[in-house]
Amino acid sequence: MFQTTIQVVLLPVGVGVYLNYKFPGLIKKVSIAGPLLSVWAIVFIAGSIVAQSATVIAGNAGKLFLAATLLHCIGFLLGYVITCLLRYDPVTAKTVSIETGMQNGGLAAVLAQQNFPMEPFTAVPAVFSSVMQTLTGGLLAGYWRWKSDRKDKKQNKE
Repeated sequence: MFQTTIQVVLLPVGVGVYLNYKFPGLIKKVSIAGPLLSVWAIVFIAGSIVAQSATVIAGNAGKLFLAATLLHCIGFLLGYVITCLLRYDPVTAKTVSIETGMQNGGLAAVLAQQNFPMEPFTAVPAVFSSVMQTLTGGLLAGYWRWKSDRKDKKQNKE
């Protein structure tokens, strides 16, 4: 697992840091596509796992959906509430909330698939987690942005 983590996380991050150091202008232009590429990568990883495990997923979809949703929603909530209780500003609280609630389901799926090849269903919960973190995190970030934009517009009118 350590070797897979190095290949999937540390090497790409290291290469990215090096390229950003050597070619900051080029990387700034190219980095715009990063979020879109990462979403597509997750879609293909999830699609591969779902295709291999369709019967297990169909039989357990409700449980997987509930568990993955609760995992991330509780992470968002606790990250925000604890940060507020520690009297950090709202921007910091929102940042900690997103960082706490967004766990790397894609990495978990790759680790499970590569390190437990004889157990193909081990990656299924990670796929649900990846989908739910993306949906709930995106909705939460969108809500906070919408709320912030409304507040800014209201202040500009005054």
